[in-house]
Amino acid sequence: MSPTTDIRTMTILTEPEVSDLVAILDDVISAGASVGWISPPPESEARAYWNQVIQPNLRLVCAFAGERIIATGQIEFASKENGSHRAEIAKVLVRSDYQGEGLGRKIMIALEEIAVAHGRTLLHLDTDTDARSNEFYRRLGWTEAGTIPNWAKSAADGQLHGTTFYYKDLST
Repeated sequence: MSPTTDIRTMTILTEPEVSDLVAILDDVISAGASVGWISPPPESEARAYWNQVIQPNLRLVCAFAGERIIATGQIEFASKENGSHRAEIAKVLVRSDYQGEGLGRKIMIALEEIAVAHGRTLLHLDTDTDARSNEFYRRLGWTEAGTIPNWAKSAADGQLHGTTFYYKDLST
């Protein structure tokens, strides 16, 4: 049964919310997600990361079950004048005990709505070529642009894996 969730765009983070985000990051990395770390970072490093996420060119979206954050995602607006129509989706993370409940889809829809509200019509992202997330993005209408081999070390096995880039044109 899907949890009752509230999707919010965060403008500030409280200490309990930062703790929830640290726990999500630890959880998904421990499960093998490729999100920038090979192993969960020390708590102080993870807290520092989440505390710097709220910025003028970046939006953080979180899914809540009650007061607890159970999923998150980010959209970063390109800052160059010639890229004022595009944004990057990053760190779409769902606690492992809530995966398969449709939260990733809800986060992605919220991020796309933010993009449209800010005049962004071209979105892009990348994900580990070997990850289950590839099928998820395809189901959501994202188009594969290509793969670069040996992009990053995997949290799952420590080996180099390719990354696959995707885009979505919201102007059509």
